[in-house]
Amino acid sequence: MAGKEKSKLRQMIEEYGIKDLNDVHEFVKMLTAETIQAALDNTELRSKKWKMNKHQFTILT
Repeated sequence: MAGKEKSKLRQMIEEYGIKDLNDVHEFVKMLTAETIQAALDNTELRSKKWKMNKHQFTILT
């Protein structure tokens, strides 16, 4: 599994043209922003589908 992960990482390094630490920094910032946005989008979708009562979740229709 580690071999496959390393291979994916190398593919991403090539795909994004990462050459130095500044490129790594920019890449990490981009990944972090995308991850946070995906989490927020997921939370927003869940909040539209579910409403929290005191001790349970109920589905909104």
